[in-house]
Amino acid sequence: MPRLVKKAQAFLNRFADNRETYILAAAKLQGFIAKSIADLPIAIHVTVARSKTAASLRRKCRQKGYKNPAVQVTDLLAVRVITYFKGDVDAVADRLRRLLDISERKSRDARKQLTENQFGYRSVHLIARLRPRSAEEQPEIGRRWFEIQIRSILDHAWSEIEHEIIYKSGIEYPKDVRRRFKALAASLETLEDSFAILATERDKLIEGYALDYRNGVATNKRFDVARMQACLEVLRPSGVSWRAAEKSANPFPHGIAPAALEALGACALNTARRLQRVIGSKRFRETVMRFASLEGIASDTVSHLAIIVLAVAVTKPDLLREQFPDIVFSPVVTKAANIAL
Repeated sequence: MPRLVKKAQAFLNRFADNRETYILAAAKLQGFIAKSIADLPIAIHVTVARSKTAASLRRKCRQKGYKNPAVQVTDLLAVRVITYFKGDVDAVADRLRRLLDISERKSRDARKQLTENQFGYRSVHLIARLRPRSAEEQPEIGRRWFEIQIRSILDHAWSEIEHEIIYKSGIEYPKDVRRRFKALAASLETLEDSFAILATERDKLIEGYALDYRNGVATNKRFDVARMQACLEVLRPSGVSWRAAEKSANPFPHGIAPAALEALGACALNTARRLQRVIGSKRFRETVMRFASLEGIASDTVSHLAIIVLAVAVTKPDLLREQFPDIVFSPVVTKAANIAL
């Protein structure tokens, strides 16, 4: 292993002297990235940031033989964003590319480096830094470069185990052992594709339930989230549905569908027949018209999430804050429903 040059040793000494500032920057960076992707219509397993340790940095500088680590090392700060599905990785990467300054030369997409006969590491690595205005608002981070790794939870599991057993062990495993790790990567890729296919079953359920409701079938069946969404797609076909919102630039908050279901249950509006009765009432129609007027939109285009909020407002207004604690209610809702919160 090559010895450290003087410039590398001086770099390591400066890093050790400023280690606490990097720890603080990592904590701030984690919050910034998590907030930046919070409104994406996907499930994020975890967002976590870390500052490199002095020992890890020293080992990397020696292994890589860096001559000028101040320029060559780009992961003194690093963030990992772990999605549930591989199909969501690009949504995270695209959002962060729009918000940050990216070094395209130093960034890489490991997925594109695998040939059709190869299996293995599949993370997206972005080398990024805050834009000047964000850097002013986040002085602990400033304009430091940092690395963002984005991958699915199954890719993360494989890479962490492979990194620990192969990369960090210092053991030169024989070819057959390395092949077994690649075989595991292939198996996980197949498994991940199967999970993605299962995720499409939701759409099939919604469409099937919607057909039932149009035919007057199962209107007394208790809602689950799929039945609730199907019912609203039938009763309010021009309104922004959950599925439409997911594909738009303004998705509904992640996880709000179960909260909406719970709210309807608390108001005894947990079947298609009961919800239809409220939606068809004069008071509700007037409430929706006031809401739409205040929002400057057509009443038939009011989103399905807003329809549920307004249904709760006209049925049991005291439950609004209890059932939707994460929604900041604008005066539009309270004014439209003639209630005070």
